[in-house]
Amino acid sequence: MKDCTISIVTKMRSNSVGRIRHVTSVWAMSDDRTVRLQQQCGCQSSPTANYGMLTVLTVDDDTEIIPYTVWGKTTSVVLRVPTELRYHDIDLFDKPLSTAKTSWVNYHFRDDQGSMTFQSALMWKRLLYSFRTRRTMLSHEGFVMSTFSFQEQLCGLENLRLWRDDEAGSTIAMIQYSPRFHEGYFSFRLSGPGTIAKAVDDGERWVKIKGLNIVIEPKCVSVTTSPNPSSPDGGSRSKKTEPKNIRAIRVDFSSSEEKYKFLEVCGRAKGG
Repeated sequence: MKDCTISIVTKMRSNSVGRIRHVTSVWAMSDDRTVRLQQQCGCQSSPTANYGMLTVLTVDDDTEIIPYTVWGKTTSVVLRVPTELRYHDIDLFDKPLSTAKTSWVNYHFRDDQGSMTFQSALMWKRLLYSFRTRRTMLSHEGFVMSTFSFQEQLCGLENLRLWRDDEAGSTIAMIQYSPRFHEGYFSFRLSGPGTIAKAVDDGERWVKIKGLNIVIEPKCVSVTTSPNPSSPDGGSRSKKTEPKNIRAIRVDFSSSEEKYKFLEVCGRAKGG
């Protein structure tokens, strides 16, 4: 669908036992009013907002939706959740003309402002900036860095986004570290009550962020146990990895300009 207007609406519904649920819908309507699309899925509630198309993404309290942005193309927002698309007639009370199931919906905005407003409404937090990063490395505090020092890459080409939670008085950084969208993000506060994280210049395009306490939960991976595929276990078995406790990271920004902008925003957020 091209040239359309997006609206986000949240409704409260109660079930038979009196539990209140917030259902959020993203509607998309083409400018020529020939297409009215509803995307139905599940997510946390979000405030009512209007961005100018009419698809509907319906989300509830059971599944959190985190909008994903493409590296180098922040006007594109991806919502990756199991969902049903419903194509409606002009009459709101008629049954959908057709439906289709998918796990991935892209929204392409004309500019960054539209993209940022859309993301902010879905997250219930104000998106301040989005920075392009080349890689994010796990920094081992207390070890002398050398040519042969062990470094573990956590992220590749990803956008590091800064959000402002006005209700909590905090600035939050978020970056994706895994292709598993719902489990593949880690976030940390850079300002706000009790924040000890600190971002410092680490040379060239690098920034080091210290004072973190991020735990990445263990996951099951397949490991080879026998070269013979006819063995009882098929030559492989599942093994649970150890949890990671991240205390510091090093972020390689796409340019020194983006690095200094990030440090500037962090300084302003802390009141510096």
